[in-house]
Amino acid sequence: MTTLTMKEEKRLEVIQRVFRGELTVVKAALVLGVSERQCYRVKARVTKSGATGIVHRNRGRPCKRKIEEKTVKRIVELARASTKVSMIII
Repeated sequence: MTTLTMKEEKRLEVIQRVFRGELTVVKAALVLGVSERQCYRVKARVTKSGATGIVHRNRGRPCKRKIEEKTVKRIVELARASTKVSMIII
């Protein structure tokens, strides 16, 4: 089971309105703030996967740009060491 955010729930509701014929894809794209082409992609994913098609595919994965913990610790060590040195010089 996937939990949807408020934004994803809104997207799903708009896409469901497209399926019911209440909205066109062009109008749905305007409501969602995406291009018509992207709206067609979202619609296709919902058709294929159901509500989980709305969920961002990177959810639950670590960020690829995240700095390793080892690197962060080394930076903190260096910063603390330079602060101690500057205090001694002053």
